[in-house]
Amino acid sequence: MYNFNWTPCTLTDIAQYLGIVMWMVIIKLPEMRMYWARCKPYSTPAFATTMSRRKFEALGKYFHFFNRRALPRNGPDKLLLIRPIMEYIHDKCKAMYTPVKHLSLDEGMLKWKGRLNIRTYNPKKPTKYGIKFYFLCESKSGYVLSFDIYRGLYSSLRDTIFKLMGQHLDKGYHVYMDNYYNSVPLAEELYSRGTHVSGTLRVTRRGAPTVLRNCSKYNSLPRGAMDWRRKDNTFVICWQDIRCVTFITTAENAATESFIHNRKIKRGGRYMLEEQHMQRPKALGDYIAYMGGVDLFDQMMNYYTVARRSRRWTKKTILYLLQLALYNSYILYRKYQLDRNKRCLSFRKYHELIASAFLYFDPAMWPDSGNRIPHAPDIRVEERFGRLPPHPSPPAVDDPIYPEAILAIIPPDPPHPFGPKPDHPHRLIPSDTITVQGARIIHKHEKIGRARQQRKCRVCNMNGIRRDTVYQCSYCKIALCQVTGQCFMKYHTLSQYWTPGRRREGPEGTIGIGVPLLLPFCKTLRSRRGYSQKYKESG
Repeated sequence: MYNFNWTPCTLTDIAQYLGIVMWMVIIKLPEMRMYWARCKPYSTPAFATTMSRRKFEALGKYFHFFNRRALPRNGPDKLLLIRPIMEYIHDKCKAMYTPVKHLSLDEGMLKWKGRLNIRTYNPKKPTKYGIKFYFLCESKSGYVLSFDIYRGLYSSLRDTIFKLMGQHLDKGYHVYMDNYYNSVPLAEELYSRGTHVSGTLRVTRRGAPTVLRNCSKYNSLPRGAMDWRRKDNTFVICWQDIRCVTFITTAENAATESFIHNRKIKRGGRYMLEEQHMQRPKALGDYIAYMGGVDLFDQMMNYYTVARRSRRWTKKTILYLLQLALYNSYILYRKYQLDRNKRCLSFRKYHELIASAFLYFDPAMWPDSGNRIPHAPDIRVEERFGRLPPHPSPPAVDDPIYPEAILAIIPPDPPHPFGPKPDHPHRLIPSDTITVQGARIIHKHEKIGRARQQRKCRVCNMNGIRRDTVYQCSYCKIALCQVTGQCFMKYHTLSQYWTPGRRREGPEGTIGIGVPLLLPFCKTLRSRRGYSQKYKESG
């Protein structure tokens, strides 16, 4: 895809790549290639003088954050590809700042519509499909103290909350949460750990008083009225506005406060706002004032989104986390500015300052802190390709990563009797491996030589799906489609890469499980049902 000589990547190249990505947030163009255009309306000379477009695309293609030779096949950790840098940023966020008393806990969503086993769907959110984050932020500034990524049914909601609180337990903090997280047992447990809780409550949760559950269900209270119940230091309050709202708090009591409600009325054919003095629980006023920490963070992140559209969720997630670190540094800059008489920079100006520092990177101005992320060690071939067929145990060799003895005893796979063509004998040998004959195997996608030439995908064809492709394996020369990349992976990792029981086109005169055919037109049948019907009609 990239016809240029590859050179080793340096620290300056990575910094310049990040600088260009951060500047693309400020200078927005429809397509990425337009930043390197020579026409004056779209010309951005700073990008072209810093890095060529092909080098930028190559760095983006191979921009990864974990040693691929240390990635086990079917590992239990779904976030292993981003875990080293995710934990590094998470530890820095906790260590750099001590928050004030009021905290807010809520979720956020990173937009992602591709195939991913940790992707979530919420029809009530503006971003319906994406990667779900849990955030613990300072209420007023929006500084992210802790975060976690939803990974499915691996941990309960209670464990997630205690993991986010972490070092902030037993210190008298006051955390605000909505009704998705709150419950009476959770509030009591957090209070026993020296943490106050306030927020809305679903009365259907375990521990909610039955009387207040009926009030919320039937709206039996008049507007402005309030009812409450107490258990030790836990208060559950029902307040009737347009609808009944239920709160839970361990820091306040059932005290009320007055507020001005602007009610819309119609006078003389016009709608007007009329001030109306009402009473509400004090816990509600505190909830409105201190719950917006995560919303403030999301608002600032959406102004200048670094996470661009990508085919790899790892790249988009890490760029999102880097922008999170950038926002936290901006909050620290505003809080600890030395010259108080000088006006603070806006978030856009601060973003431009950091992007320029990366774009014109000077290693002398960025000393090495010594706190580097350790490189994951390589693992054995058997652990990385766990779905290889079993073979006899090889003799001891010096190189445990690429043992030539293993490759010497792997016999070539015999052609399947129902396969349209014999498989490549070395299709299951790992990529970037030197064979006994001295040739290096590199399995990768490439286009078929001639322009617009297409062939049938081997994996799709074996599963009864007619799909043509312009891509093939560079070593095996077998046509494999690039729809999701699954066909390429299945062909080079599975000993049986077709689905058992599906129709497979075989040698002439056979179809499916090798049923002999007497009529040539039956070879074009697409299902067993159609085959049976025409077979009966043909006698």
